[in-house]
Amino acid sequence: DKANLGFRFPCDGPGRGGTCQVSAWDHVFLGLFWMYNAISVVIFHFSWKMQSDVWGSISDQGVVTHITGGNFAQSSITINGWLRDFLWAQASQVIQ
Repeated sequence: DKANLGFRFPCDGPGRGGTCQVSAWDHVFLGLFWMYNAISVVIFHFSWKMQSDVWGSISDQGVVTHITGGNFAQSSITINGWLRDFLWAQASQVIQ
């Protein structure tokens, strides 16, 4: 019976395969929301990659010390790695 209703009743619940996006503005909002999320992930990725593998200081012996310890390749594949090793990496100075 849903085929006869058209788009007038878009919120039929998950049991009948319906969704609750009831207007075009909902789609605009969701599109902007996911664009914001995607851009945020790209910015976090770039920032952590730069701190882990590019930015750093060189000692007199020629040893490169990176800001986050060069752990991007080991920890970037999981969300826990992002939280533990990037977002909380410099938090001890702030907390103390």
